Amino acid sequence: MRDWLRETVELTARKKDLLKEILQLTAAQAGLLEPGQVQELLTLVKQRQKYVDDITVIEAELLQTEAKILDACGITFWPAGKTVYNSDWQKIDALRRDIQALLRETQILDKSNRQAISTKCEELKISIKSLRDRKVSLKAYHVTALQPDGYFIDQKK
Repeated sequence: MRDWLRETVELTARKKDLLKEILQLTAAQAGLLEPGQVQELLTLVKQRQKYVDDITVIEAELLQTEAKILDACGITFWPAGKTVYNSDWQKIDALRRDIQALLRETQILDKSNRQAISTKCEELKISIKSLRDRKVSLKAYHVTALQPDGYFIDQKK
């Protein structure tokens, strides 16, 4: 069981490190929401997705390892807080609290980025509508003349 606890500590620490990277990428994305920086933004989004995929793999491994630990201990849920006496369990508990804090901070930044993108989309929609309205006005004042040498052929018999 000691090995399972160490493995859980290592996996949880890797998950925390990946979440730190995601937080840094999310913060960097905020600076790349301006026109002309699309390629850099896409690179960050791809890297962030890679980290999310890595975390998904770690989560699956953690579930298996934690299930083994809980089964070996004969308990149904993971202890937390002051009920934890084992040093490895304390490390895991502290890492989980750090992970929750990183997730909250990342979610706040991500929400801010999404709002900025939404604002820019609305501005773009307004600009496109304005262009369309100008085009309609231009056509109304500059009626194109019919073809003077045109003719009509009736195809019906």
